[in-house]
Amino acid sequence: MAAVQALRRQAGPDEVPFLLERLADASWWVRQAAADALVELPGMADADIEAWLQDVTDRYGQDALRRAIAERRR
Repeated sequence: MAAVQALRRQAGPDEVPFLLERLADASWWVRQAAADALVELPGMADADIEAWLQDVTDRYGQDALRRAIAERRR
């Protein structure tokens, strides 16, 4: 959790694979933090984020990413 939160402050496109892997973490908190970090990455288009959603196989990871996407659109 701490690693994802720290990375969130300085993450870039190179960290996408690491963050996507965290969407399958057993911890709800880690999944949520990873999803938030992904949708806040600079320069990421909605199409990029939607493509990630299609690639995530973990159902709880998908839920976390959907929630973060909804929050981003507010």
